[in-house]
Amino acid sequence: MSESEEKVGLLTATGQKWKIQLFIFCNVIAMLVMLYGLVFQEKNHMFVIFFGFVLFFVTFIWVNFSIKCPECGCKWHWWAISKKDSKLHRKWLAIGSKCPACTKDFNSDL
Repeated sequence: MSESEEKVGLLTATGQKWKIQLFIFCNVIAMLVMLYGLVFQEKNHMFVIFFGFVLFFVTFIWVNFSIKCPECGCKWHWWAISKKDSKLHRKWLAIGSKCPACTKDFNSDL
């Protein structure tokens, strides 16, 4: 790869960036649903709050198991949040280029 070529992150290089975007979107919806349940405390407000929590929890589990290395199956999102510093895991997913398990460089395939 020449210096003029721009490096892309793991998610972009492997076509998995949409999974993080969907996760963020679902988190915003879950937060709004829970806020609605708290503010408008209607008859079933606890159900609404619980639904928002379940939506968040399900998407969190889904993103941890779905973002993975196409070569070795290493679950990158789970690896990042469990092994990287809390301030660095999102940055590593955005700009990292090598799988931590199999060390395949996904920028070399571009």
